[in-house]
Amino acid sequence: MSITIAQAAPALVEQLDRFGPGGGPLWFLRILIPLLWIGIIVAVVLLLRRSLRRRPFVHAAAAGEQALATRFANGEIDETEYRARLEVLRSERDRR
Repeated sequence: MSITIAQAAPALVEQLDRFGPGGGPLWFLRILIPLLWIGIIVAVVLLLRRSLRRRPFVHAAAAGEQALATRFANGEIDETEYRARLEVLRSERDRR
């Protein structure tokens, strides 16, 4: 009862072809896994763009506060105007 490769090969090919080319119970994974990778890459790119877009405003607000403090120190504006403008700068920064 020895089976040769020539006898076993047709049975094996028949079993593999049963689902058709690219078939099988997990055929959807061939589509799903690349889509998941594309989704991850798009999400990372969008998050990086969003993060980089927000950073200049933080530095600009800090620079605005520094310029306001310099004007107050030089006597160009009084304390009430300084505090009012500082409050506006900080509220705009917190809104973003």
